[in-house]
Amino acid sequence: MEDDGSLIPGGEGKSKLMNILGKSHEIKPPRQFNVEKVCHVLDGMFIVNKMVPKCNDVKTGNDLVNIFTSYIDSLTQKSETIHIVFDTYKNKSLKNMTRKIRKKDRKSAAYRVTSSSNLSKTPLKKLLLNDESKGYLATFLAEEVSKFFLSSGKKYMVSYDNKTVGNLGYFDNNNHEEADSMIIYHTIDASKYSYRVIVHSSDTDVFVCLVSHSSDINSECWMCISSETVYDVKSVFMGIGPKKSKGLVALHVITGCDITGRFRGKTKKTWLEFYLNADEETLDYFVNFPLTNNPLENIKVLKVFLCSVFCKGTNISDLGNARWFIWTQTKSIEKLPPTFGAFVQAVKRAWYASKIFEQGHTLMQNTPNPLELGWRLTNDEFEPITSDDPIAPDSVVELISCGCKGACKSKRCSCRKVDVCCTDLCSCNDACENSDPPLDKRNIGET
Repeated sequence: MEDDGSLIPGGEGKSKLMNILGKSHEIKPPRQFNVEKVCHVLDGMFIVNKMVPKCNDVKTGNDLVNIFTSYIDSLTQKSETIHIVFDTYKNKSLKNMTRKIRKKDRKSAAYRVTSSSNLSKTPLKKLLLNDESKGYLATFLAEEVSKFFLSSGKKYMVSYDNKTVGNLGYFDNNNHEEADSMIIYHTIDASKYSYRVIVHSSDTDVFVCLVSHSSDINSECWMCISSETVYDVKSVFMGIGPKKSKGLVALHVITGCDITGRFRGKTKKTWLEFYLNADEETLDYFVNFPLTNNPLENIKVLKVFLCSVFCKGTNISDLGNARWFIWTQTKSIEKLPPTFGAFVQAVKRAWYASKIFEQGHTLMQNTPNPLELGWRLTNDEFEPITSDDPIAPDSVVELISCGCKGACKSKRCSCRKVDVCCTDLCSCNDACENSDPPLDKRNIGET
């Protein structure tokens, strides 16, 4: 957790995992593919973001479609078989927190794009700052590119808004929110009739899922990050072995993906090194993590693994002892592992994410309830639960008070910052929204 109680962004540094595993299995793609036997699976918003530098002179929505289709042709070398997958944008989403961090407080009004839309004053870069606009844009491009592919005689499938259209077969509706997991389904399907599937995406989540699901992919599989960087997914799978590949999803979500947060002070490189050298009991834990019905099943194994990373070279297996040991060595809060209560909430969030990624091979995912797995709703948005542990002994908590003059809505309130309710010791007034019950509904005389 950050000092204000928010998650440390799990997406930061996660690409190192893909770079480390992929670099040893990087390939030089041929200048020309055999377009009859290769299928391309494209992350729709990855392509859109790649287009941004090429869209300075775009005037209308139709211009945007032309650039989009031309870019796809150049990427796929005019291949005849193409799958495109877009995210499904939902108002209440666990990814909203990650998207806000990426936007860095830059804001833009919602805009619905059509073929005739005047985009001369609303550039693509600005459209991508608003989630509602991105949803409209994804739907618009998906529908328009489907028309283009149909008229050009291409074999295609396009997934968006929890449905799939195309002429390569029939997909029932799905409930995937993220393109990441839906890309896995498309890749597995495409591998049934292609000798090579090339996935175009730069997302580490996609790479990890492809490696983990490699035994379900019946053809060669490449992941194309750019024209110069292509990873052979099957070679990575064989290089680290089927068992470690299968457990890679659990390692990734536990140590930090977009919605889970990450542990402070340890990089993906460090976690991967310890994982690749782990004993069989630990590997079994990671393989089975997304398959269990209880996120806390065998949590002791993970706790011991965590302690081995934070306290390398010791026999410490308890998080409290690990925190004390590191504190005596470094006197640095930044290097401490989580408390057990914070660890439990982190494991719950990771288990939720692992369930999503593990079910990439199915259209209708059995999605657990995030409100039972490390999140709560605040102002109708998901917020991470920091810990099961009390912030401090009751005698210390009673001494905490704020000096707010307003409604205590933000983390600037010293009480809200440490996740406790305001009390009569505080200076806030009847407008306080952080008291339990609210101050204006309490009988002050009785307290």
